Amino acid sequence: QDTTITTSGKYGVYATTASLARDTIQGWGQYPVSVTAPSIAAIVDPASGNDVVADGGGVRNTYEIRGGNVAKDATWPALPAGFAYLLQATTITTVQGLPAPTLTIAEGAVVKFGPNSGQTGTYLQIGHGTDGTKGGKLLATGVTFTSALDDSVAGDSTGDGATAPAKGQYGGIVFLDFASDAS
Repeated sequence: QDTTITTSGKYGVYATTASLARDTIQGWGQYPVSVTAPSIAAIVDPASGNDVVADGGGVRNTYEIRGGNVAKDATWPALPAGFAYLLQATTITTVQGLPAPTLTIAEGAVVKFGPNSGQTGTYLQIGHGTDGTKGGKLLATGVTFTSALDDSVAGDSTGDGATAPAKGQYGGIVFLDFASDAS
């Protein structure tokens, strides 16, 4: 709390669970923040007072989400221009629980999926496939979902130079049997 995290060789903050308040993160090597899905909402909530100073070149201005389950209602707010959420490659981020949680992604947000498809792909999974007690819901209007290789939206999220999106670069959003019909 009330700390400046600067000139990191890799991450500003890397944690499984984290709670930050009124912190400034700048000068990272990889990503400013890398956490699991249950922690990201509190870190990016404008009320937290956290400030991530953008890379001037637009490289890796990305909040990395390393999978995990959103088991209670959460909101991912729109980030400042040039920033995106990045679901780490080959991870599955789920929204499921009892009672069924809702993940709301705010209008204007950009969600990028790490490059990988197929059985080990990068997915956002809503609901549960076999357990009817574990539902889930996604609310996302005016949100851009795209590949991490899409540099035309929110800059170069992977730091690999100019790349363009192509079909099949990520798994996608999967609504399982017990996802809310209102998603």
